[in-house]
Amino acid sequence: MVTNALGNKLRSFSFAPQQGGNWERVTYGEETDKEGNKYYLTFVLSSRTETGYNDTMAAYVQFINLYK
Repeated sequence: MVTNALGNKLRSFSFAPQQGGNWERVTYGEETDKEGNKYYLTFVLSSRTETGYNDTMAAYVQFINLYK
């Protein structure tokens, strides 16, 4: 789980390739605006390498932590 700036907890899943493919992390949640409309939020990090994935993970989580 990753928490945004409003304290909402978003579910997060990581995917690693078995052979070829991308390393990915998907984080999602639901949000309701002032008029009562519901929206789904989806954040995705995708990298061709494990090193690239690991090197950008802190920025990815920080981005979600700062989202309002």
